[in-house]
Amino acid sequence: MRVQRNTVRRSSGRMAWVVVIALGGMGCGSSGESAAPTPPPATEPTPTPAATAPGEAPPPVEPSTPPVGAEVLGLPNLTSRAAGARVVRSTLPGAYALLDEAPETGWSDSERTEGGMEAILELAAVADVERVEVTFDDYWVVRRPEVVTLEVGDGAAGPWRPLARFEGPREDERHRVGAMVNASGRFVRVHLLGRLGGPDEALGPGLQDVAVRGRFRTSPPAETELVGNWHGGWLLGGMEVREVGGRLQGCLDRDADADVEITVDGRAVQLRWTHEGGRTVAIVVRGVGGELEGTMQTWDPNGEAGGVAALQIDRMADRDPICERRAPPPPASALERELESGRARLYGVLFDFAQATPRPESSATLDDVAAILSRHPDWNVRLEGHTDAIGDPATNQRLSAQRVSSVLDALVSRGVARERLASEGFGQTRPVATNETPTGRAQNRRVEIVRGD
Repeated sequence: MRVQRNTVRRSSGRMAWVVVIALGGMGCGSSGESAAPTPPPATEPTPTPAATAPGEAPPPVEPSTPPVGAEVLGLPNLTSRAAGARVVRSTLPGAYALLDEAPETGWSDSERTEGGMEAILELAAVADVERVEVTFDDYWVVRRPEVVTLEVGDGAAGPWRPLARFEGPREDERHRVGAMVNASGRFVRVHLLGRLGGPDEALGPGLQDVAVRGRFRTSPPAETELVGNWHGGWLLGGMEVREVGGRLQGCLDRDADADVEITVDGRAVQLRWTHEGGRTVAIVVRGVGGELEGTMQTWDPNGEAGGVAALQIDRMADRDPICERRAPPPPASALERELESGRARLYGVLFDFAQATPRPESSATLDDVAAILSRHPDWNVRLEGHTDAIGDPATNQRLSAQRVSSVLDALVSRGVARERLASEGFGQTRPVATNETPTGRAQNRRVEIVRGD
């Protein structure tokens, strides 16, 4: 992940940073409760009722400790790649690090930029916001800004309404702070003022992550312009996306035999494929220039996770098709071949936040499963529901059972005999990847189909 660190330029006075974040749609994530990491206990400053202009010295924040229930901590982070957030504009490169939900990376600058700094991040639609959090550098206290102010608006130019205001914590162990709020809007402005190390400090200021938790008022529109040829640099190489039987399929230059499974979850696009080196998952969102940008992570054959890397995939207009160079696919689909081994994972079954009914875009995957079971009348299967570890374990357990029961009903409605099916929810108890990264959580939110005897 690229982190901006510029040459130090000495100056007197304070330095102001401004970040503008746009919010979107109503619920994200597939089988899991949400797509945001559960924070450790955080100090709860009281939201400030007045906005702060860049360069203005804000008053101190009086901390308070209202109770924060698991249902709030389980709300999705709307300012994340998994929720479809993207960078629209920034005066300093690297603002995308605020979207990656990886505290080890952040947006920082060692050069004092006159007039402050601003970035605009956009999601899909208006949201109702219930909680906001900011994550500071957990080691270099001197890199932390003196104050972070968050405001919400309906447009990228405002006008702005206050959300919350935080003083940079001076204790090493206090690197994440949060506040309960009650607001709505599509854009959030994050203002960073000063640095705890003083005006001559060479490090920072910087911020690692921003989390705006809430619910989208409407489901974000789905990404629709993926078919064609792309190139993901040295990390990915060439990729062709085509539509086969109503579903998107990807082919790679480097992994000729790999079938890239593509799941469109609103504006977020998940790519998954298995190769000799293990299994790779990427979460990308279309940028304002038409490119796909996000993060990717690889697990080796033993399940050991590699690091999270920044990924940009550019459209290639004049490129020979990749899929045509592959050997003809076997008669059975990739899902059918996987199920022949006894177990398969379904990542194309999507749900709105805290809801148990599959979203309409799940139909292609459900149709595929029903067709496979029709071709194999001797197969009886068990459907298993799994979530990530965000939110309350009891809620995740209950929701996973309800969702997989809905999947069973959807298959019955497609002609599969009910007596051939069983379902069970496991909640967050059987992860297949880490819950510390967005790509890991995307692996854990799933429906599995298991052949019985």
